[in-house]
Amino acid sequence: MTRRSAATVVAVTCWTGLALQAVTSVLRSQIAGTSVLHGFWLLVGYFTITTNVIVAVLFTIVARSRPGRWTEWANRPGVLSATTIHILFVGVAYSVLLRSTYHPKGLSIVADELVHDVVPLLVLLFWWRFVPKGTLAFPQLVTWLGYPALYLVYSLGRGAAEGWYPYFFLDVTKLGYPVVAQVSGMITAALAVMSAILIAVDRRLIPSRT
Repeated sequence: MTRRSAATVVAVTCWTGLALQAVTSVLRSQIAGTSVLHGFWLLVGYFTITTNVIVAVLFTIVARSRPGRWTEWANRPGVLSATTIHILFVGVAYSVLLRSTYHPKGLSIVADELVHDVVPLLVLLFWWRFVPKGTLAFPQLVTWLGYPALYLVYSLGRGAAEGWYPYFFLDVTKLGYPVVAQVSGMITAALAVMSAILIAVDRRLIPSRT
């Protein structure tokens, strides 16, 4: 499989998972007597969804391979590696913290598997096979923490305004800010460790010169 074909598989799979998530979110909102817009608004409150959107857009750009500034940016090893670690974190965090609390049914099962399990695996395989190795450095992991930090600010700000938090460990109305800060620090540390491992693997896989 070529690099472009592999990127297409990732993009199509990710867009499919997002579409199914959107359908199920809207259906749940309508059953609850709220609007379609409300269903979409709830959906974009989740780190899983925002990260999958990033993956879908990025790999769509990579798959199209049209010359230009965005294509050059999307194909940078640092950008693809950061995206890889973020979507891997989605899968790991879901399995560790959330899978036992959520029991999807019907179409939601397929949507859940795609965005939490299939897409992270496909992105990791793409990174392993097609992203040039030996370009990463450990200081980069600091910048990789920027997006999750922005999401945390967004989630807490939205929660303060609306009284709704997407994840139980961010619910300051039940846990309080000190506990949420502690949990967020632990999650950040876990993400930093995952990032360091990916960078170490990247450096280990530098092609030998003969």
